[in-house]
Amino acid sequence: MNPTSDKTRRLVPASLWWSLLVLGVFLAWSNIYQVPFLYDDSANIVESRSIRHLWPLADVLFPPLGSSVGGRPLFNLSFALNYAVSGLDVWSFHLFNILVHSLSVVVLFGFLCRTLLLPPLRARFGARAGLLAFFTALVWAVHPLHTDAVTYISQRAEAMMGLFFLTSAWLALRGWEARRPHGWHALSVLAFIAGVGCKEVIVALPPVLLAFEWTFFGRGPWKAVRRSPVLYAGHALGLFLLALLVRWGATAQVTPQATATPLSYLATQAQVIVHYLRTAFWPSGLCLDYGWPVISFREALPYGAVVACLLALSVALLARRRPSGFLGAWFFFILAPTSSIMPLPFLAWDRRMYLPLAAVVVLVIAGGYRAGVLALGKWRPGAGLRRAAGLGGVFLVLATALALGTVTWVRNLDYATGVSIWQDVVENRPDAPRGYSCLSSALLKEGRALEAEQAARTALALDHEYTDALGNLALALQARGENEEAQEALDKAVERLPFNFLAHYSLGTILLEKGGLEGAMEHFQAAALIRAERWEPVNGMGLVREKMRQYKEAEASFQRAADLDPEAWEPVANLGRALAAQGRHEAAILPFSRALAMAPDVPGLNRDLGEAFLALGRHLQAEARLRRAAWMLRTPRVFSNLGAAILAQGRREEAARWFTRALALDPAYQPARRNLAGMGMEPVPSPP
Repeated sequence: MNPTSDKTRRLVPASLWWSLLVLGVFLAWSNIYQVPFLYDDSANIVESRSIRHLWPLADVLFPPLGSSVGGRPLFNLSFALNYAVSGLDVWSFHLFNILVHSLSVVVLFGFLCRTLLLPPLRARFGARAGLLAFFTALVWAVHPLHTDAVTYISQRAEAMMGLFFLTSAWLALRGWEARRPHGWHALSVLAFIAGVGCKEVIVALPPVLLAFEWTFFGRGPWKAVRRSPVLYAGHALGLFLLALLVRWGATAQVTPQATATPLSYLATQAQVIVHYLRTAFWPSGLCLDYGWPVISFREALPYGAVVACLLALSVALLARRRPSGFLGAWFFFILAPTSSIMPLPFLAWDRRMYLPLAAVVVLVIAGGYRAGVLALGKWRPGAGLRRAAGLGGVFLVLATALALGTVTWVRNLDYATGVSIWQDVVENRPDAPRGYSCLSSALLKEGRALEAEQAARTALALDHEYTDALGNLALALQARGENEEAQEALDKAVERLPFNFLAHYSLGTILLEKGGLEGAMEHFQAAALIRAERWEPVNGMGLVREKMRQYKEAEASFQRAADLDPEAWEPVANLGRALAAQGRHEAAILPFSRALAMAPDVPGLNRDLGEAFLALGRHLQAEARLRRAAWMLRTPRVFSNLGAAILAQGRREEAARWFTRALALDPAYQPARRNLAGMGMEPVPSPP
């Protein structure tokens, strides 16, 4: 059956429909290319070592145990591809998300076209199948509920799964229509398995396809399996692979524990589903992180009644093979993994409506069209009035799409910075502590320590046991120099959550600064055990050993830290300093040069490299590096060493001026004073 056989699609080429849909997506999301990495992006992308290379491929597809992307190999591969294109520049990550959503819209359009031309629907919708599919796909494409899945980079898992879900369904339908279905169904299985590699919600696809076959082809489950053995055998294989990925992905190590029981979670989900439906029709109050609280059964009763009625109606209509029953099955089957009895730590996310929203939009547009046709048939107006009614319907849908697209564009502005999106969260959910804690973290990244402290204290006022807020409070206090209070907060955080990486690492840095070397070492070691892939605590252990004058051991720690992240300049620079402290200046030049190439604007690196050259008697190179350091780092040490490099080349007057400048900063600085005394000179006027 050729879906281009209806009148609309004969007049308008499919390529034009696709182009308009993709254009709509790109316009609605045209302002997200500079949206920064947010929340989970930090662990999934910025701190992830597994995406820094594409080979060996196994390292990308199967990241270390406890990784936030464990069990989702294609999801992680997509980040690695983006990193290969643009590093940590966000534009390619956002472009990828938009392209995935655009493809999903096009596939949905094709799937709807074919579905509307199936025998049960052809008589009612076939003449306008292309137009109805286009309007449905357009409204779905630009709906603001999708900002979570498209604008927020790490939630591309939902959009990628949605793309493969829709593709697999479309290929399955092509197979059911074909004389030789096995090839199409084999491709459908491949798409399903690709979805398995993105997100676990793909588990809903087999029951959705069984419901589709029952509704539109009249085949029950056993007949469907016998009719399409390749398709359902492939699904069984895919579900087995999904079970393995869930079992071996080990994401539970980085996922908070659920706070609800299965029954209380189910009761709360009734309220959440009603919220989802409300935002589908009126998308106000959207929130990146709802921090949705568990509610009692009594509070859930009115919401449960609404959901129960909708579910019962869907089951009754599905049993009678009504297409609207299939839409209900689509909605509830896809929400079931996240919105039924399996308690998850977070009770509500807008992204969970990515695919279920399609059923709502189809019901409204196709139902509205059918109601209009029936009304016109009953009243039998003239041709002019019929045409006006049709144009009015087209205008209404286009106006709705324009309004939704505009809301999406405006909603994307909330994501402009980490601070702006978390301020939006706390405005929408002022009673949820996680929003204030994350706002505190975002403020810290912008150097706004006092505001970060206030946000963290607000989170703790809402939940005094909230460990992340304690950690952020400590970091804010530490940034303000309140180390004693910061240490107290971190001690509480470690006591409540012994496996908190950030708390251990921050305690280590505070104790290192205070000279508590043994305690610092203990906390750095604990942090390194919790996050074995992170270089920072290993580098911290090296700094402790350096303070203890255990330079050989410090060298080993810095080398290990540098191996953990070849793109981090700090451990490389520290390695050079450990080598220089052992008198191995020639060996220190290479790490200093590498660190300087990675961080050319760090003045201390020019100083360290210049001092290594000076110790080796390479005075011209020492002068060049120390001059660069002197422009950015105005310290007696740099001025005095620059004077020494110049003096070694015989330029006494110029050298004396630099020694004088060093003494002007610190009259007691002995190296400069000794050099001047050795020259038999007194301080001279500083150079301009």
